Parts: sequence; C-alpha cells; structure tokens
Amino acid sequence: MALEDIINRIKSDFEENLKILQAQHEDALQKQNEIYQDTIDQILKSAGVRAEQEKKQLFDQLVTSGEAELRRELLSKKQELLSRIFDQARERFAQLDPEEYRARFVKMLSKVNETKCKVLVGKKDLDKLDQAFIQKLREKTGGSYERIEDDSFDHGCVLTSGRIRYDFTLQSMFQELKDKMEDRVTQVLFE
Repeated sequence: MALEDIINRIKSDFEENLKILQAQHEDALQKQNEIYQDTIDQILKSAGVRAEQEKKQLFDQLVTSGEAELRRELLSKKQELLSRIFDQARERFAQLDPEEYRARFVKMLSKVNETKCKVLVGKKDLDKLDQAFIQKLREKTGGSYERIEDDSFDHGCVLTSGRIRYDFTLQSMFQELKDKMEDRVTQVLFE
C-alpha cells in the first residue's frame, strides 16, 4: 500500500466519520429543535390561556363596572323622580282651598300638647294661616297662641313654646314623609 492509498484511505475514513458525525449532529440538532419548538409551543399555549383568562377577567370587570354605573344612574333617576313627585305633592298641598288648608293645620297643631305658644307663619301662607286660623286653633285646644310672620320659610308654620320647636313647614313635613315612604314608593313605582 502506497502512501497515496493510505492518504486516500484516511480521507475516506475521515469523510465517512464526518458524515456519521454530521448525521449524528443533525439528529441531535433536530431533536433539540423539536424540544425547543415543544417548549415554545407550551409557552405560547400557556400565554394564550393566561391572555384568554385575563381578557375574560377584564371583560367581567368592565361588565360589572358598567352594570354598577347603570344602577347608580338608575338610582339617581329614581331619586330625582321621587323628589319631583314629593315636590308636586307639596305644591298641591300648598294650593289647597284656604279653609281646607287651615283645617289640616289646626288638626296637626292641636295634637301638640303645648297650650301657650308662638306660631311662626311662612311668608306665602300669611293669608291662609291668618288670625282666623289662630282663633280656630284656640277654640280646638283652649290654648293661647301668638301669630308671628316669618320670612325664613315659604309654607306652613313653626310652633314654639319656650325652647321647644315643632316644625310644621311643608318642606320639613314632606321631607320627613319622603324619608319614611321612599322605600315603599320605590317598590310600587319601579318593581
């Protein structure tokens, strides 16, 4: 065997070993690429699931927030409507026939167990809650009443006896009535 044959044989063995190594390397590289691709797929799948969960959570939060805003707005509109209803009722009461108006106030004030009082009369009721009203109140209760004009409120009156003050202004009576009845009226009107 000549040197050339040995060199050719070495070259041939080298090329054969190189092909085997390249094949092994390509197999290992292919397996590594498959592992990386599986890992990437798992990461993407996990990220997709998380993104879908976060998307659903965000959507649910937006829906809940929107529903809460609608409930607040609806409550506000209901309260506004109730306020208008009570305001209209107060105005209708203020527009009662003077005799009926006096009679209702005489009835309310006669339930107070005070016999010597000042009656502060609202500026828009001076003609209705006049001296004739005071006379009817005296007749009904046997008490002593002094009528005084008061510019601090419009309708109704305030009964004072010493430091005790009974508020019969339409504003306060209808506010108290509204506070007591608001839940029931809301149920009747809106449910």
